[in-house]
Amino acid sequence: MSKESSFESVVDRLTRDQKRFIAELVGTFIVVVFATGSVVIDAKLGGVLGMPFIAFAPFVGVAIGVYLFGKISMAHFNPAVSVGFWITKHITKKLLVLYLIVVRPDIGDIIAYRHGLHFYCCKEVNPYRNQK
Repeated sequence: MSKESSFESVVDRLTRDQKRFIAELVGTFIVVVFATGSVVIDAKLGGVLGMPFIAFAPFVGVAIGVYLFGKISMAHFNPAVSVGFWITKHITKKLLVLYLIVVRPDIGDIIAYRHGLHFYCCKEVNPYRNQK
């Protein structure tokens, strides 16, 4: 059994809600990493990239997330989008609660935060970096 076929068999066994959950988790991670990473990268370069870079990077993160996961989960990477979809009856109240309480604020953001600490921050901010 090849790696590709084993991955496909795992994906095939997931329910629709599980696929949505994973898509929202990864999409939120991408958006938060791009948004916070742009600020940190600009600061590390002494502000050379400036406000246009900081403003454009989150757009790129959202665009990547929408293209990757729009057909799976409708790309609710912002809570306002989830509420809008609920108001227009595109999602159920149960799914709205799942997006607002479980997916969006907790898991995707925490994973992105840990990623940022590990890859962007210096030793003064993250004392555990480069320790043996």
